[in-house]
Amino acid sequence: MEINNRPLSCNVSSEDVYRMLDGYFEGIDATRSETLSSHLKNCDCCSDVMQFQLGLRTVIGSGCREELPDDVRQRLLESLHKLR
Repeated sequence: MEINNRPLSCNVSSEDVYRMLDGYFEGIDATRSETLSSHLKNCDCCSDVMQFQLGLRTVIGSGCREELPDDVRQRLLESLHKLR
């Protein structure tokens, strides 16, 4: 397989996986998208990278949803208000 006249390697696909996860593939041409999707389906290494990154992002995202105690939140809002 090739992307932009270069063979599709795991290094290229891993880079593309990160771009996909970060939303940088808007406007990608259909051929490249199909080639990448096919590679991800057939390459255990790249598929594992994709699954690991998705899982890691889920864990990190769920850990960042704790609410601040009311007194800390209030002090933060007051400090932000003073900066304006």
